[in-house]
Amino acid sequence: MAEIQNNFIKSKMNKDLDDRLVPSGEYRDALNIAISRSEGDDVGALETILGNELSFDEENQYTCIGLFSDNNNNKIYYFVTNYIDSSSSGISNFAPLGAHCSIRVYDTKLNQRTILVQGSFLNFSSRSQITGVNIVENLLFWTDNRNQPRKINIDNAVAFPAAPPQSGRSTSVNVPQPYYTKEDQISVAKYYPYTPISLMDIYNTDLGNTPDGSTMTNPSQLKLADGSTLNPNYEATFPGDPDYLSDKFIRLSYRFKFDDNEYSLIAPFTQACFVPKQNGYFLDGDNEKAYRSTIVDFFENNVTQIIASIQFETRTPSKDLKIKEVDILYKESDALVVKVIETISIKDVETVINENYARTGNGYWYNYKYISKKPYKTLTEDQITRVFDKVPVRALAQEVSGNRVIYGNFITTQSPPSEIDYYVTYGDKSLLISSSQIEYPNHTLKQNRNYQVGFVLADRYGRQSSVVLSSNDTFAEDGGTFYGGSTIYVPYSDQAFSTINWPGYALKTLVNAPIPSLSQSNTPGYPGLYKDETYGVDSTLITDGGSSYTPGSGTIYTTTSPRISIFHLN
Repeated sequence: MAEIQNNFIKSKMNKDLDDRLVPSGEYRDALNIAISRSEGDDVGALETILGNELSFDEENQYTCIGLFSDNNNNKIYYFVTNYIDSSSSGISNFAPLGAHCSIRVYDTKLNQRTILVQGSFLNFSSRSQITGVNIVENLLFWTDNRNQPRKINIDNAVAFPAAPPQSGRSTSVNVPQPYYTKEDQISVAKYYPYTPISLMDIYNTDLGNTPDGSTMTNPSQLKLADGSTLNPNYEATFPGDPDYLSDKFIRLSYRFKFDDNEYSLIAPFTQACFVPKQNGYFLDGDNEKAYRSTIVDFFENNVTQIIASIQFETRTPSKDLKIKEVDILYKESDALVVKVIETISIKDVETVINENYARTGNGYWYNYKYISKKPYKTLTEDQITRVFDKVPVRALAQEVSGNRVIYGNFITTQSPPSEIDYYVTYGDKSLLISSSQIEYPNHTLKQNRNYQVGFVLADRYGRQSSVVLSSNDTFAEDGGTFYGGSTIYVPYSDQAFSTINWPGYALKTLVNAPIPSLSQSNTPGYPGLYKDETYGVDSTLITDGGSSYTPGSGTIYTTTSPRISIFHLN
C-alpha cells in the first residue's frame, strides 16, 4: 500500500472544510504546537512544544480532588482520596481509619513521585474539592471548605515521607516514620495550651497522696515566722535573689514554640504567686506597731522560689505536637507587658517528663524551678493582645498576597449553646475544693462584692465563644446551701470563726447538665462535642460528671471532649 505523507507547508488551519476535503499543505487540528507572536519575520510560525504525560493513574483506585503546579521548582502537588462522605451536607462524616487520604508530589525533572502526607486524619472527601492551594516559601497551604485551613512544611515532609500503600503481602522493610501524622501538626491554627501552671506538689498527687502544700516557698529564710522553728525549705546556698519578689504580685504562664518558628497562644496565667511574710499573722507586738504607724510592715511577699508544674498531653510533645521550645512567662500585677523568664528546649522538657513518669507512672508533668530571677526579654504587643488565632473554622477561598495568607467565604467560629444549666454560690475553700486551699493558702474572695460567673467554650486551637450565662434566674437551695444563677453576692461574714483557721472564700459552680451533644442541641451551626482519644487525655482530665478541676487561674472544667474546654471566670 502506498504511504500517504502530508507536509503542512502552508501552515494554515482550515476549519471550514470537511476532513476529507482539506487540501494538502493545510491542517484541521493540531496538538502540542504554539504560534509565534514575535515581531520578526517568523510571526505566526508554528513550532512544536512538549506534550502532556499521565502523572496520576492508579487503576481508578483514588480520586484527585486538588492540584497545584509549582512552575518554579517543576513540581506538581496533588491531593487524592478514595473516601466519599455520604452525609446530606457532604462534610458531616469523618473519614474512617481505612480510608485513603494523601498529599503527593511529582517531580517532573526527576520523574519521581512521593507521598508527603498520608492518613485518615486528613479527612479528605471526593465531594469536597481542594478550593485553594498556595506555596509560601517552603510552606504548602490549602483549604477545602470541609476542614479547617491546613499547611505542611514541604522540606520536612520530603525528608520524612509517608510510606506508599502496600499491595499484596506486606514486607518487613524498615520504613522511616512520616513527619505528619495528626491534625495538630498540620492545622494553620496552632495547638492552644489550655492547662494553667499548677503550684502543687504533683509528685505526691500522682502517687495518690495528699499534696504537702504549695510550691511557693522561701528557701532563703533560716527560721519560720515565730523564730523558734527551722524552715524545712531552707537552703544555705540558695542561688536566687531573696528580695526581688518582696514588693511584687506576679503571675506565671507559658507558651510553645513550634517547628516552623510559630508560637502558640499564651496559656492561662496562675493567680498571684503571693504568700505574706509571717503567713499574714500578727505576732507579739505587731498590733501595737500597726496601730501607731498605720503600716503593716510584714505584708510583703515571702515567696522566693516557685516550682511551676506544666501538664502535657504526651510524653513526646516534640513528635506529637511539633514543639521545639517552651517559654516560661511572667507578668507583674501593675504592669501591662508580659516577659520571658527562660526559654527551655523541648528535649530538656521531655527528659523531666519521662523522669517524673518513671517515678509516678501517671501524668506527663514538667517541673520548672523559678528562683526569683529577672526576665530576659519582653513580648511584643501583638503577642500580648493575641487571645486567639484569626484562622477560620472553614474557608472556601484562599489566596496569598505579600506573603500573607488570605481567606474568603469563611466561617470564623462555631455557634455555642445559648445557655448552660448551672448555679453559683460561695463558701469556705476547704469545703469546696481542697486543692485550692493547698495551692493558694492565703487567697480568698473579696467580700461585699457581686460576682458574675460565665462559661467560655474553647476548642483545641484557642477559638473561643462569647460568654455563656446560666439558664437559671432564680435562687435554689441544695443541702442548706443557697445558689444563684449567673450572679452571686458575697456579703461580709457575720459568723464567729477563728481567723487563724479560716481557709478563705471561693466560688462554687454547680453544673446541673453537661454540655449538650450535637443531637441534643437545637442551635444552628452548633458543632457538638468532638472527641479525640489520640493522647488519652480523657483518662487524665475527666472525672465523674464530665468535669474536672485543674488548679490555676480560676477553675477549668473540661467536658468529655478535650477539644471543648469551659473556663470558669473568677
